Amino acid sequence: MKQAKAIITSEKVTIHAPASVVWQVLTDLEKYPEWNPFTVQAVSNLKIGSPIDMTLPKANGKAMTQREYIKVVDIEKQLSWGAPMPYRWILEALRDQYIAVLDENTCTYFTTDSFWGLLTNTVMKQQGLWVKNGFDSVAFALKQRAESLIYREET
Repeated sequence: MKQAKAIITSEKVTIHAPASVVWQVLTDLEKYPEWNPFTVQAVSNLKIGSPIDMTLPKANGKAMTQREYIKVVDIEKQLSWGAPMPYRWILEALRDQYIAVLDENTCTYFTTDSFWGLLTNTVMKQQGLWVKNGFDSVAFALKQRAESLIYREET
């Protein structure tokens, strides 16, 4: 039996700030409530294998908290976490966030969520658009936050 697979990808945004500033914003979990519309709270030490507990706003206005685990910490390049499932063939997910340097003052950012397993199609139908919209909102909010920090430093 072949497992389904789907990937949701955010818009790729160009951020007029150094990758170091974008990384600082992305990894300063305590400040997520100030700027991140899709992950309104996150708690982790960001060490590989450690948990990350995230609170996400649902479309119905309620909040949902979920625990995932840090998979990749590649400073100023990639931050990833995923949800281990006891039966991985049913559903597994991995979120990757990527920063790519364009020059010393500009970079790009995008995020993906990859899903594997038998429930992939069901998850895509029920939550795919919500995740896509949430990821796009994070990309644009991260851009705004990082650029505002640069602007504050310059004035």
